Amino acid sequence: MGLGCIIAALLTGSYWSLLGLSLITIGLYASNAHLFPLPAVFLTGPALATGIAWVNSVGILGGSVSPPVMGYLGT
Repeated sequence: MGLGCIIAALLTGSYWSLLGLSLITIGLYASNAHLFPLPAVFLTGPALATGIAWVNSVGILGGSVSPPVMGYLGT
């Protein structure tokens, strides 16, 4: 995913930047496959449902909080 960011940033306006964006997308979707089964390794029963809900909540919170924070840091 990091390599995709570098390619997309350095080679703007070309097909290589599209390749970089594609690598970023592949990396993001590949990370989901490892994130959601993780609570099942450590938790069982009702705690498993709580762990999965916690993972979802942190993801939603990050998606909601990061745009304003990046806007604040960019100014």
